[in-house]
Amino acid sequence: MTQWDYQSAHAAALKYSSKGEFERSSGGACAWARRNGVLEDITSHMEKCILWDEQSAMAEAKKYNNRMTFQKGSSGCVKWLRRHNLLDKACEHMQPQFRWSCDTVTEEAKRFSSRNEFHEGNPSAAQWATKRGLMENLFPHKLTLWDLDSVAEEALKYSSREEFRTSAAGAAQWAARNGVWDSVCAHMNLGSPCDYDCVYIWKVLGRTDLYKIGVTSKRLGTKRIEHVAGTHGFDVEILHMKHTEDALRKERTMLSFGRPADLGVKDDGFSEFRHLSDKEFCYCLDVMGLQQIEVDL
Repeated sequence: MTQWDYQSAHAAALKYSSKGEFERSSGGACAWARRNGVLEDITSHMEKCILWDEQSAMAEAKKYNNRMTFQKGSSGCVKWLRRHNLLDKACEHMQPQFRWSCDTVTEEAKRFSSRNEFHEGNPSAAQWATKRGLMENLFPHKLTLWDLDSVAEEALKYSSREEFRTSAAGAAQWAARNGVWDSVCAHMNLGSPCDYDCVYIWKVLGRTDLYKIGVTSKRLGTKRIEHVAGTHGFDVEILHMKHTEDALRKERTMLSFGRPADLGVKDDGFSEFRHLSDKEFCYCLDVMGLQQIEVDL
């Protein structure tokens, strides 16, 4: 239990910009200061509480030309106006706040020929569409039932493994999972940009059991991971990578654990997301050759 005095209470108060925040976050220091009559002194740096009315709030709003700067510069006034259903009236003079809609995103997507181009050309619109499951409508995937002959024929169109994986992800994934990757890629340039000498697994931030499994190149680092996470609008919480000679075999084994995740969209890498229990996650780490103690459960 902290033994408060003037110096320690003042130091605590300096961390906050309002009395309410001070009391919520450091109630002991605030209570000590109030009991000892020094609350006003140690909170003199804080925003003063203003008793807003319609006239003063409207005058305050006139100082700003958009809602974002209004919120940052006078959050108390914005809260008062919102509680009294006057915010829209106070902001009539401000520049309208642009928001994506199905219609505007659809029009914007017409400027691009692929999902990757869309994400690179307008990340804001692409992320809005991804989060609402619109990508399949904007850029439909062509469903192909792959077999060895069709995959081998498709692979002949490419001179490097990286080009094959990027341009024909479905065929490349089928080849990797069915153990024919090396044979269908035998004609390709071995000095391709990706060596497929790393296997990885990462956990989706905010999802208790959702993981992404895959292979990449040690030289490329986390580029593949960042690309797929961004495409699906995810953030990475836990990441494990292992440099290994048999990354594709380990990936196939790891993908046998858990159950496939239905993300609602079929963006790049969608089929390698899995729902895994803590035990299945540890199995994946064992396959990679990592110690279970490294897992942040």
